[in-house]
Amino acid sequence: MPKKDKVCGMCAFECCHEYPGIPHPDDFESSEELVDALASGRYTVDQYNLRGKEILFVRAAVKGMEGAPIHVAYKGPCTFLGDDGCVLDDLDKPLSCRKVEPDYSKIGECKGGFKLRDMVRAWAPYQEGVAAARAAARSRAEVVRGPWGRTAS
Repeated sequence: MPKKDKVCGMCAFECCHEYPGIPHPDDFESSEELVDALASGRYTVDQYNLRGKEILFVRAAVKGMEGAPIHVAYKGPCTFLGDDGCVLDDLDKPLSCRKVEPDYSKIGECKGGFKLRDMVRAWAPYQEGVAAARAAARSRAEVVRGPWGRTAS
């Protein structure tokens, strides 16, 4: 059972219901850890147009879309959102989530965190690594699920 998330509980997890968290590249200690996260289905690779160039970045999946081969939904509840808030321990949360702070002057609003553009910019130098990790995760998932989505026997 996840612990009660005191910070985000102040606004009833409003951000978590709207957008999945975005990790920073440094949230993954190795390329293998990134492949594991993507293969779990709870993280996905998305893309963002930054100054005319499509940049791949990693984000948490939208709840209900975990492991989907094509994941175009960006807005929706984060896969890590449980009844009492985030099911991840504070240090395991994506950086964009760890940096959010409630704005005590405006009930239900937050400050801090990072804008999508800033998080995408952090992933820009890692494009080859993100593409390779996505391919490796897909290959691993294909072995587990089989070629047509069935469990391999």
